[in-house]
Amino acid sequence: MYNSYLGRGGVFATKSNYVAAIKDAKRAAELQPDQYRPYLLMVMSYRELGDREEAIKWLAVAERLAPTNPVVMELKEELGVE
Repeated sequence: MYNSYLGRGGVFATKSNYVAAIKDAKRAAELQPDQYRPYLLMVMSYRELGDREEAIKWLAVAERLAPTNPVVMELKEELGVE
């Protein structure tokens, strides 16, 4: 189920349906909270919705799980997080 929610969330994001992408990413994160990918999907979706505060909140979780991930580092720079 994790992969299904994460995959569908990614499809929603590519179609600019960020609210649905966030919903599926949150469900995937509930199923496997130790995986960073759903949190990245939430970060990118909230960023696209213009909700920087929520994006930064979920970025902190992604960073805790995958501190050296290049996408995490890129998003930190993009969002101005140190």
